[in-house]
Amino acid sequence: TRILLTGSPQYKRAFTESLKTMRPNDVLEQTRAAALAVTGTTTTGGYMLPYVFDPTFIKTGAWTNVNPYRSICRVQQIVGSNNWQGVSVGAVPAIYETEALAVTEAGPTFARPSLTAQRASSFVSLSYETLQDRPDVLSELADLIQEGKDTLEENQFSIGVGTTVYPLGLFVKSTFTVKETITDNTFAVADLDATEAALPIRHRANAVWGYSRAVIRIIEGWETAYGKYFNSTLGYPAVGGLPNNPGGNTGKTLLGYPVYEFPSAPVTVTGDDTIVGALFDPKQYMILDRVGMNVELIPNLMDGNGAPTGQRGVLALWRNTAKALNADAGRQVNIN
Repeated sequence: TRILLTGSPQYKRAFTESLKTMRPNDVLEQTRAAALAVTGTTTTGGYMLPYVFDPTFIKTGAWTNVNPYRSICRVQQIVGSNNWQGVSVGAVPAIYETEALAVTEAGPTFARPSLTAQRASSFVSLSYETLQDRPDVLSELADLIQEGKDTLEENQFSIGVGTTVYPLGLFVKSTFTVKETITDNTFAVADLDATEAALPIRHRANAVWGYSRAVIRIIEGWETAYGKYFNSTLGYPAVGGLPNNPGGNTGKTLLGYPVYEFPSAPVTVTGDDTIVGALFDPKQYMILDRVGMNVELIPNLMDGNGAPTGQRGVLALWRNTAKALNADAGRQVNIN
């Protein structure tokens, strides 16, 4: 009752009017009491002061708002099924042959990449009282659920194990073809050139670098050759800052290829058998979305005995997955 009354507009108006009608000495005493109430404990007068309550959620939890996957990778949407199948085809070789001899058959090799969308979800329980007092709370929860979806996808599209229900992450070993570092337990300048050289010409035109911010900073420290790596004629000082771009594009190029930040990519460059980054064609890494996201309001939650708990539930469900379509379309830098 005290909280409801002291937070009401009527109480605030009455409180202000009472200050206006006091004699000077009373005003002085009131000022001292107010100061004590602010700096002391609530039992010394703080309970009587008006307060302002702002019900807007102050978001403090994790949210990965930098996510390159949906901006640069292939996104395929399907309806009426949870499985996508494609056809990949190898090269048709051409050869020189002797006159008047039978030609040599050299057909391509076909394969069938396949992805199956898996369920992901968010579930929140709310008391009846919360829904009565905050009828707008569901709209704020929608933002939090979307943030949770963003965080989950960026993490699992980066380091998902690729088995059971999980996507196959871009930075999991052998998602793309592995290129070992030249020196054991060391990631160095020479590995950049070696990685580019190992990427097939077919995939260079659309290739991008993917690293965590920590690894990008390490590579920036190697820029002492007046722009060889970051393509700047001004040398290391021109490397500049890293923007917090939701699409992950740092605005930099490394050996001529765009550099993207992937927050969940590995951050160490010394761990044995660790993928530290990749040079890859993002259109060969595919996200499969089964169209539709269901948000259900569960009217009554029950305890183990089947009695209502005085809560309702909000359940959000969606289905997707991700993996590389062609392992040869990228090179992962792996600590030898």
